[in-house]
Amino acid sequence: MNIECIKTYIEVVALLVGIPFAFYQVYLLIKQLKFSTVQMAEQTDWNRKNATFQYIDIYTTELKGINRKVLSELVPKGSGTDSISEQKLKKLLENPTFRANILRIVAYFDNLSLGINNKYYDNQIASDSLIVVATDTFVTLKPYIELRRKELNIEIASNFEKLYNRWKNEIVPIK
Repeated sequence: MNIECIKTYIEVVALLVGIPFAFYQVYLLIKQLKFSTVQMAEQTDWNRKNATFQYIDIYTTELKGINRKVLSELVPKGSGTDSISEQKLKKLLENPTFRANILRIVAYFDNLSLGINNKYYDNQIASDSLIVVATDTFVTLKPYIELRRKELNIEIASNFEKLYNRWKNEIVPIK
C-alpha cells in the first residue's frame, strides 16, 4: 500500500466516525436553540409583568389622589346625577390645575390600554388591579371626553374607551 491509499483510508474512516458525531452536534444545537427560545419567552413574559406592576405603581403613588379629586369634582356627592352638565364642565376646565389633572388621568389610562393592546403590559395583572377604577373613571370622564372630541374634532381617549369596553363586562359583582 502506498501513502496515498493509506491517507484515503484514514480520511474515509474519519468521515465514517465523524458523521454520527456531527449529527449529534446538530441535535444538541437544536435542543439548545429550543431551550433558549423558551427562556427568552419566559424573560419577555416576566418583563411584561414587571412593567405592568411599575405602571400600576404610578397610579397608586402619583395619580390615585388626583383621580379621586377630579372624579369628586365631576360628580359631587348628593348631586343626584351620574354626569356633569357641559356648562359646569367648561367652568371646571377653566382651572389650569383641574385641566392638567384630568389630562393626566385620561393619558394614564389611554397609555395603559395602548400598552395592553400591544402586549407591553399584562392585561390580567392590570385588570386585577385597576378594573374598577378604570371603568368608573371612564364613565365619569365620558362627558369630558365627548366635549373634547366635539371641540377638537378628533377621537381623543380612543384607547381608554377600548379598555373600558373590554373590561366593563369582566367586573364581577360582590355577592
